[in-house]
Amino acid sequence: MPTFAFTAANSVAGRAQPDQVTTDDAFLILRYTGTALTGVAEVPAFAQTGMLTAVPSATMTAVTADQKLDATISPPAIAARYAKVVPRGRGGCR
Repeated sequence: MPTFAFTAANSVAGRAQPDQVTTDDAFLILRYTGTALTGVAEVPAFAQTGMLTAVPSATMTAVTADQKLDATISPPAIAARYAKVVPRGRGGCR
């Protein structure tokens, strides 16, 4: 599994330090074959302490393409959800 370093180099301009990972964050590792989702691994929640390296582990679970997704998207709800995101989301969400 490749690693991603949460270091000061990842800081947003003008911020004293990068945001740390908290138990409110979610990490999903997705595996695709072509355009089909074939596997997913959800990393258990963890809190980053300081700039220490966390090495979480997750098990890849096969995804069976036996269901269809039926979703309704509400642009006002999306804008409200991302209103407090730092840095602000793109695409008009403020």
